[in-house]
Amino acid sequence: METGVRLVCPNLHPELKQIWHACFGDSEKEIEAFFQYFQGEVEVLAYLENGQAVSMLCLLSAYAIVAGERQPVLYLYAVGTLPAYRGRGYSSQVLRGAVALASGRGAGVVLVPAENALREFYAGRGFTRCCEDSVRQVLLRQQEAIDGEAQVLPVTAAEYTDLRNRAFAEDGYIGGPGKTVAYAMRLHEENGGVCCKLRIQGREIGILYRVDKDVLHISELTLREEETVRLAVTTMLQKTGTVRGYIRESRYTMQAGLPMWKKEQGYFNLVLD
Repeated sequence: METGVRLVCPNLHPELKQIWHACFGDSEKEIEAFFQYFQGEVEVLAYLENGQAVSMLCLLSAYAIVAGERQPVLYLYAVGTLPAYRGRGYSSQVLRGAVALASGRGAGVVLVPAENALREFYAGRGFTRCCEDSVRQVLLRQQEAIDGEAQVLPVTAAEYTDLRNRAFAEDGYIGGPGKTVAYAMRLHEENGGVCCKLRIQGREIGILYRVDKDVLHISELTLREEETVRLAVTTMLQKTGTVRGYIRESRYTMQAGLPMWKKEQGYFNLVLD
């Protein structure tokens, strides 16, 4: 029976679902939906002990813009080890295997630590920060001007992918194919969020948001210009009947094997959580 790090087929290793469930709590139905959706596109690297997968991670194709050029990237997702097998260095071996696999393809790797406590773990395995956590607050001011002609419209995954690529495509941007964006939008909606576009002042802006009582939580706003951000968020506060908004501007992300961009702040936000 095999022992060591291997690329494995999810269909031949049902124990991968056990690892996933034990580490992240998702149901078998949710896990199966992920593998079905990305069938033929997701790769799984696992540590096998006597033929049984006990540690794993998934790899999805992405890219980063460095010095104005697209660099291939593998996005590492669902990194975990069965509780009974932790402390043996299996995750470390799987991570090294992922970095080596990516390097052989001329690519780097990126991941978003599931918990803050894991940042030190990944740093000890050669990963460095490339994007910082960034959330800011916008308060609705009395009698503040809004665009009364602004429209909130449905948005397709293809449209949203185009909007975010045009808004963020500069050094430090980590993007992915439309199918990954579509899946992230689906997860957002399944968790009570709304995916839409705001037509304002002759332009269209993609927005992922959810409302919690009088608070507007914006997971992503495909916009960088400060004045227009203020106008867009204030307009959405008015339209959703909320008084305070929080905009997530980036997620804490770590990388290995990528040449670093010159900007202080990279951008990776639309992740699969």
